Amino acid sequence: MRLKEFGGYSGGLDKSSLTGEHSIYQEFEDNQIMFHVSTLLPHSVKDQQQLERKRHIGNDRVCIVFQDEYTPFSPQMIKSNVLHVFVLVQPTRVENGARAYQLSVMSREDVPDIEPFVRRPYVFKKDQHFKRFLLTKLINAEYESLKAR
Repeated sequence: MRLKEFGGYSGGLDKSSLTGEHSIYQEFEDNQIMFHVSTLLPHSVKDQQQLERKRHIGNDRVCIVFQDEYTPFSPQMIKSNVLHVFVLVQPTRVENGARAYQLSVMSREDVPDIEPFVRRPYVFKKDQHFKRFLLTKLINAEYESLKAR
């Protein structure tokens, strides 16, 4: 979605291209979700710390980490006082070779349990059920993180 023409909830992204030209937006059950996608936020060769990127992602309460393949991940890799929940999504294959996703959720200990709960196996087929589950989990993670100290 092009930010310049977008008229809905922007999640702090601007229309002047300072925060990029595109982003991902989703409406789901009366919720407007604007994703701060690191690869869509501008990269500045003049700014070694990439403060514009950090300003958005580091100030979110919930972070989705999508990995192209299995790689160990620790929430300590991303420094932030605001991030409370990490949802890790890793592509995998199921028995018939169909594309699927393995899901892991990590949160600060003061964040209450987040529904819907992830039950074993933590593998979801790439379908509308997974999309609904993931969006519900993300929205609930945002609300539960607000209850943390």
